[in-house]
Formats: sequence, structure tokens, C-alpha cells
Amino acid sequence: MVLDRKNSSEMKSADNKRAFVKKRSKVTASEVRKHVISGLLPINRLADGENGFDLDISMMGKVVFTEPVPPIDVETSLEQRKTCLLYSISSPKSSKPIFEYVSDDVEVKIIRQDGLSDHNYTTYPNIENIIRDLCGFYCDDFSLVHRKHVHLSTEDIKDRWNLEKLTALRVLRPQIFHSGLRVMDREPSTISLEGPGLHYDLTDPSKFASEQFYVSMLKKSAIDKNTLLYSMLSKNRVKHFMNCINTEEKEWRWEKRGIPRLPEQEETPKLFVKVEKASVDPFFEPLFLSMAIYDIRNKQKVTESVYFNIADDDKLDMLGKYQPNFINSNLQSLFNITGVLSDMFLVIKIEKVLQQTDVFDGSEPYTGTKEEKNVEKLKASAEEYCQRLGAYRTPLGVQIIDIQRIFNANVSASMCGTDRRTDPMVTSSCTMTSGVVITTAGHAHEDRCSITSADRTSITSMGSTLRRFGSGTSAATVFSRVRTPLTKRKFATTSSMSVSKDIPDCLDNMPPSNLKLSTFFRLEGDKTSEEDIYRICNEARKNHGKINKKTFNFELELTVAGSNKSKECQSHGSNLTLNSANLIHEAMEIPMYKSFLNKSYKNLLFVYPKHINLSNRTGNARNIMLKIELMDASETPQEVVFENGSSKSRLLKCAKTTVIYHNRTPHFTDEIKIALPCDLNDGYHLLFTVYHISCKDGDSESAENAIGYTWLPLYCNGKLRSNDFQLPVCGEKPPASYGYLDSRNALPNLKWIDNHKPIFACSIKVISSVHAQDDYLEKFMTGVASLSSNNPKKPPVAESALIFAIDNLLKARPDKLVAFIHFILSRLLFLIANPPYSDELTVKVFECLGNLVKLFSRMLDSDIDAHNRSMLLASFVKYRKQATQESKSHSNIRPVEFKASPTENTLLASMIEHVERSQSSTNVGATNVRLHENLLEVWLRARSTARENSIVHCWFLLEVILKSCTEYLTMTGRMFSSRKIRFGDQFLKNVETLVEIIAQEVINRHANDFDEARVISTSLGYFLRDCFSIMDRTFVMKLIHKYLTAFSESMKKLSHCNELLSIKIDFIRVVCSYEHYLIVNILNDIEQPTEEGAAPPPMSSLTGRKYKR
Repeated sequence: MVLDRKNSSEMKSADNKRAFVKKRSKVTASEVRKHVISGLLPINRLADGENGFDLDISMMGKVVFTEPVPPIDVETSLEQRKTCLLYSISSPKSSKPIFEYVSDDVEVKIIRQDGLSDHNYTTYPNIENIIRDLCGFYCDDFSLVHRKHVHLSTEDIKDRWNLEKLTALRVLRPQIFHSGLRVMDREPSTISLEGPGLHYDLTDPSKFASEQFYVSMLKKSAIDKNTLLYSMLSKNRVKHFMNCINTEEKEWRWEKRGIPRLPEQEETPKLFVKVEKASVDPFFEPLFLSMAIYDIRNKQKVTESVYFNIADDDKLDMLGKYQPNFINSNLQSLFNITGVLSDMFLVIKIEKVLQQTDVFDGSEPYTGTKEEKNVEKLKASAEEYCQRLGAYRTPLGVQIIDIQRIFNANVSASMCGTDRRTDPMVTSSCTMTSGVVITTAGHAHEDRCSITSADRTSITSMGSTLRRFGSGTSAATVFSRVRTPLTKRKFATTSSMSVSKDIPDCLDNMPPSNLKLSTFFRLEGDKTSEEDIYRICNEARKNHGKINKKTFNFELELTVAGSNKSKECQSHGSNLTLNSANLIHEAMEIPMYKSFLNKSYKNLLFVYPKHINLSNRTGNARNIMLKIELMDASETPQEVVFENGSSKSRLLKCAKTTVIYHNRTPHFTDEIKIALPCDLNDGYHLLFTVYHISCKDGDSESAENAIGYTWLPLYCNGKLRSNDFQLPVCGEKPPASYGYLDSRNALPNLKWIDNHKPIFACSIKVISSVHAQDDYLEKFMTGVASLSSNNPKKPPVAESALIFAIDNLLKARPDKLVAFIHFILSRLLFLIANPPYSDELTVKVFECLGNLVKLFSRMLDSDIDAHNRSMLLASFVKYRKQATQESKSHSNIRPVEFKASPTENTLLASMIEHVERSQSSTNVGATNVRLHENLLEVWLRARSTARENSIVHCWFLLEVILKSCTEYLTMTGRMFSSRKIRFGDQFLKNVETLVEIIAQEVINRHANDFDEARVISTSLGYFLRDCFSIMDRTFVMKLIHKYLTAFSESMKKLSHCNELLSIKIDFIRVVCSYEHYLIVNILNDIEQPTEEGAAPPPMSSLTGRKYKR
């Protein structure tokens, strides 16, 4: 590019300009690019315009383009250098090198995953191949290609500048603005900077700055909500105005690719709940509480339950041998919530030891409506029941908390602009019948809100204003009934925030709230189901918290906050700290509202007994209890059941449900959590045993009387079952090997209750990272896993069946594709690197790979960077192993062959590679060693849809090839050999052919789809830039020259080539962002200074001659 300085002689510098104005950058880089694309280049800035500085259009130089210059042999020149030190030639006093260049600064780092999975799958001898492959994939270490000096590239320069800007803001003198930027008032000051000639005298800014200039700066600057300026404006304390404005943000974003996060557990919104206090009067028996999140719209339980109890040492001694293994008198828990917050309720349930009384009458001692009972008599009666029936529980009461209402109250309190010290209305509270009152705390507590509770008829208020509204009034109702103008002004800000529908749904940042519950709803024996809980929640939502149900006294104080604000609560209430991981119970979300990637081994089963109807059974069957066991093929119960409130270290053989006294058709709300073994087979099943519990006087051993049995096979034909089931119940113990058959098939010689009708309802939910529970996905993974089978009874799948499974892979459910996408991609690349059958299968695999990348880039993944790269797929390339992926070799289908380069001797090449791999620290069992060669060959043979997808989304394939090359060099030890012999000639020819194809595709597409062509060109630019670190640099520069030459030839044929020129400039920008761009262009040695304090003389990068000073 040559600049025609036709009018340069007419330029004259203004003598009246101050020194710092003359030294400023005349034209920014983005302006140069824009004018070059238009064909004109500005010579200088001349005049001060109305809104800043303007460019004199008459002083433009015409841009003349020249042909790209062929590169010289850069690699040979760089290899002959004696030193890798670059000295600063700008400072005569410095002899210390400012940069040390390492010829091979790329390394492959292994990131251990010891903490992600504690499951040892190798101890199971009969585990299936697909389960073994999945467990091995989750336990495999991460592989990260690290470039030691990547921070010096222009890709990250904007981030470094932002950090330097924040550092400078702390030492700069603040600029004071008055009356909305009408006058910039600052006392005259002198800023001195160290160094010769760096002394600037700044006088009154009003002499050279006007109001319009700063207003125009505000209009031109895009103030992002995440910037420092926005945070300062929101807090009404702008001190550094001009220094906080972002410039050319979009231009810098184009050079920076998105960095995917390390695959780990997804950061979902979490609700922190802490039990500050729990008490009851009179306290004469142990009580057991549980909490969970419910969705009232979809009518399902969202999270698993967390458990805690209220029992001191005396109450625990009452239980005797039935004492629980956990004691959580003060609980801290995190509930994962990804659904719609307006549908969520926190449900708290209380249970007690089973007694010979109705459920409703069991809460009578806590109502306080009768005369005070003899506490000793109550305690003696409770102790008697605890000794005999301490293993059984019965419902006592329930309470609900509307999470959306708490969230709205907290956001309103934290965002309102009223002064809490002077406004008495901000500290008011209003009681709802459900036991929750929204109260905004005083100024001393900053952003903390209080939600206070009272009984059914009382109303509490910290001021006298709200007393006239009565019980059951919500905050929104209070604001709507304000009549007087004075009161309206007081409520103006709070009212608008409380009823606003634009409140951000950000649960993590919800400020802490204090909930004081003084009453719980009394349950009835025939109204204990989940449907009754949903009915209570809907009634509370419709009637603004007013619920027509009887209550009993129970004081419970909770602290509710977002997970990001939970650390503020650790010093309140109990002495538990958040630093102890064992004291925080994290409740996982059971129905997944959002799809997440499986990162570690997880295999859990949740059983929810719903209802059983024994009304037609003759005999004594009134106090019904269910015992749930997981049985194997030999009908042996497994120790896989979690005890309520305990960790995985304590597992039981069975779980028991609650008992509803004198109810032949009970409803259950219990949750049984089971850790599934990874070696399931068709003999595993769930056994439900129905018992009648005798509450009369007698021995505790004779309390259980089995009256029925039913079962559910869990694993059938290699698939794990989960759904809602209606099962019949038999009155006799089933015969041997019954677990292989479905209970819905009437077995002979068995007596069935109610003529084999399905009288028992239950629900099974699975959270597993090894069981896909999708037919299409399971067929594909099972087919690929069978290729490594050496079992004659389970031969490898045929080629036609495997092709059929690959063709139907895209029909799998989207949430399952997202969950298993990393494993799917690893299996597809494995088939390309090690083709087991003919080339037809390889072509199908490559086509499926392109369709998956297209599907995730456009639909399934919402996290897309500026270059249309899916962060979910980018994390697979960046962190998962490619060439070093460890897998078993195929059985006897097709042996894995390592192809030798055409120009090398086959025997000699195989011997060298064997020695290189044996000396490498990498596992020699890896089978994807030639992934980069096979993938590139298949890519060049692609046609039709596969070719189109591979070009449009070439970033994924290019990054896979590049990482595979780096791992290949590390694995074989070729990273330390000469760059010219690292890769075979055929592979380099294929890379050259690929560059030619992509160049032609970009030229053909730029007119119809400019953005698509730009993304394709930029993806190739990143690939070639990163190739400088591992390949022959002369070869890479030839590829760049070939690419730019194709552009130049096409631009000559086009009358308007602005769009193509813009793509070309963006490509050059990406290539020039290489961190060693400067050192690569200095081809000759720079000798170290012989005398201390003397700097080395500058050299010519082409001739190596020293210039005279």
C-alpha cells in the first residue's frame, strides 16, 4: 500500500497549539481502516469542529494497492539467530532486555480432575462398555494448550488497558462537574510527570472546553451497564468522567475471541436459606422438619428436600435405638432454581413420631387454645411412643413462603431512592394470614429486609399508618389505597418499585431477608397430598396471602438471600460459617428447566410414592407404611438409600414413608434418594412392601405387619426406566426371580389385592450422566461402545446399524444432546481418527459432525461470541483431549493403521514414531494420534451439505485440527525437533489446499452474505496465526501470501471491492495479533551491549547492517 501525498506540501502545523495537543495521536487505527476501505487516507487533523475535532476532507491521500510481496525463508533466518533477547533501543540507559523470546513457547498442560468424581468404576467387573466409556470420559484429565506469551498479543490488549485505566483512576485528580455538565469547574493545577520534557501546565479548562464538547462526548460514547462509569452514575458519585468513557469498544471486540469456561458444575441461580431459630412451646417431643421448592404452575417438586430437626439431648434420648445419624438443629442450604421465579414456593413441613391419634389432633398441644396441659404428662406420653414407634413419622404441619414476593420486596428496598432515616413509611410492615409480612428494614441495616410473622388475627406495624388496612393486606394493596397527596408522595418511589413488572429476575443478587414465622397450618389426615399443598399456595396467591386454615404455634426464623449475598449472613444467628462445606446442604434441582452439560459422574434415582388404595382389602389395614428397597438379581437389598439429612457416607438398605393414622387410602409426600450402582442389569428392581403399623401397646418388633408387595423392574433391555407408574399389589410374597417380570403382568399362583387393579401410584425420576434415557442417543453410544467389545456374546455392531444410528442422532431430545455433547463429539472424532469400516461410515460421521456444530451454533447454545462460536463447543476443543484421547482399540473389525508420509520410508518412520511415543510422558494407549491428518482428508473429500456446514462453521474443525497437531507434537516428542520436519508433506499439502478452498469460498460469498464471509475469513486468520507457534513459519507465511494474492486478483476484477477489502483488513488484523509479531520480523541477531549502560545499535531486519548514529 503506497500513500499518494499529493497535497502534503500544503499542510502547515498550527503554532498556537499546546504541546500536549501536538503530541496526541493524529488518527486512530479504526479511522485509518475505514478510510483505506473507502480509498482515501486522511493526512492530518486540522480544525476544531463544533463537537470536537474534524477532519479536513480536502486533505486526503489516495490509496494505491500493490501486489503482496512473496515471503523470504523466515524459518531458516530465525533458526540461525544466536540470541532470543530483544533490547529496548529507546532508552540509552537501559541494557536489560525487555523481552525474552522462546522459540517453542507452546506446551500442553494436564489439568487433573481428582475432585470432580469420587466414583471408582474400575471395581465393577460386569459393567457395560458404554457405562465404562462414559465413566472413563468423566474421570479423564483436561488437556490445555498453553501459549506462554499469549498475554502480549493484541487480542488481550484491551483488557490490559482497562486494568491500567483503573489503576490510573486511583491516582488522578478528580474532575468536579456541576449542574449536569453545564460548567466544568476545576481549580487551575499543574500536573508533573517524571521524565525530561514531560511537564504540562493545565489552566482553566473553560478556555478550551465547552459544554457542547462534553455533551457530544456523552452522545458518542456507548455507556455499557457493566462499565465503571455506569456504576458510578448509579451511585450518584461521578468523580472521573472523561477517564471512564469507552472508545472503539466494538472494534476491539472483533480481535478477541470468547474464552470458554472450564467444564465444571454449572453456576445456576441459588437461593440461600438459613435457619436462625426454631422453637416451640411446649417443647416435649422431638420434631423433624424438611424444606423444598415447589412449582405451583407445573405442579411438581423442583428441588430435593433438605432436613433438620429440633431436639436436644433429652429429646434424642427419648428415641433410643431409633436416633437419627444426623443432628441439624441449625441448617444452611442452597436451593438450585432455574425455573420462573414467580411460580416458586418454599414449602416447610413438620413431622413427629407416630402416635395413636389423628393427624389433626396431633397438633392440638401446640394450638394454645385450651388450658395449659401438664408438660410432664405430655413428655411421658411422647417418650412412650418414641420407645415403641420411634422409627415411624407422621405429618404435623406445613407452611409456605412465596419466593417471588420476597424477591420483589428486597429489590424494591434496595433500589428505592427514599431516605430511610427520614421516611417512616419505609420501615412499615404488614402481616399476611400465611405468616409472612413484608417489612423494609431501617437505614442502620442498609439493604436488609425483614419479613415478620404473627398469628391469624394479629397485625403488627412499626408505624401507625398501616393499621387501618387490616389483616391479610399485601404491600401492593397498601400502595394502591393511598389517598392523600402527602402520603402519595411518601409512597411514590416505593410503590412504583413494588408493583413494577420490570424487576430483574436475578435471584443470586437478592439482598438478605429475615423471615419470622410464628404459626404453621394444621394438617388433616385426608389432606396431606401434594395437591393440597398446591391448593394452599394458589389460595395464598389469589387472596394476597389470606388462607382459611387453622394453625398452631411454632416459631421459625429464617434468613433468605441470593447465593452472592449469602456471605453477609454468616455472622448472624448460629455460629455456623459458610467456609465449612459440610455445613451447607445444596439441594439439586430435580426437573431440569434448563439443559446443562454433564461434567462428572452422577447417577441418582428419586422415588416418590404418591397414593395407595386399600379400601377393598379385608382385614386390618389402616396405619399404612411403605418400605422401599433396591434389590439385585439375587433379591438382596443394596445399601444405596440416603438417610434423610445425611451425606453419602451413610447409606441404608431401605427407606420408610410416613404413616397416616387410621387411613386406608393415604397420600404420601416422601422423597427417597437412591445412589444407583453403575453395573445395573435386568435383575435390578425396586421392591415396595406395604405394612400395617400397630400403635397399640406391645413390643416394637411386632409393630410391622406386612400386608402387600409390589415391585418395579428398573433396567430393561439396557434402558433405565423413569416415569409415573400405576402398579398392582399382591397379598403374598412374590416367588423367586420375580424381579425380571413386570408386576403389571399377573403372575400365577399369587393372590392380588382388588383383582390385580393398579391401586398403588408412584413416580420415578432419574438424574444421571451415564444413562441418556433417549432411544436415539443410546443406540449411537451403545453402537460405538460395542466396537471395543471382545465378548462373543455381544459382538460389535454392524456397519449398516452404526450408520443408521449416526443418521438418527439429530433426532434425540435437545436437552439430552446438550447434556452429552462433549462425549458425542469425542466419539465422532474417534471414528474419524480410527475408521472401523469403509469410507462411507467416515463420510456419515463427518456429515453428522457438521450438523451438530450447526445446530449448537444457531439453536441449542445461547452463549455465542462475536465470531459465531458456540462456547459449549469451544470448551470441548479447548479443554478436552483430542489426539491424546484414551480409548480401547477395536476388536477384530479393522486394525488401526498409522499412515506414513509418502516421502518417508515406511519402516524407518514407524520405528522413529515408536521411539518417540515410548519416550513421551503421554499414555501410549491413545488412539487418536493421527486425528489431524484423517480429519483434514475427510474434510477435503466432503460434498454437498457436509461441505457447506464445514465451510460455514470451519472455526470448529480448524481449532480441532490445531489442537490435535499440538498434542501430536507433544505426544511424539516432535515439539523439540526442527519445525521443517514436524509434519508430513501430504498433510502440509492438504493444509495448502484447504486455504485455497476457503479463500475462494470467502470471495464467492462476500457479495451475498458479508457477515458469513467475514467470519469464515477470520476463523482462518486465527488458525494461521496460531500455526506460527507450531509449524514452519515460512510455510505459514506462504499460506498467508497465497490467501492475500487470491484477494488481490479478485479485487482487480471488481468495480467495487470495499466489502472484500474490509474482510482482507480484518484477516490481516487477526494474523498480526500474533504475540511474537515483532520478534519474528527482526530476523537477525541483536548483540548484547558490551558496555554497561550502552544500548545495542538498531539493525535492519532484512540486511542486518548496523545503522550509524
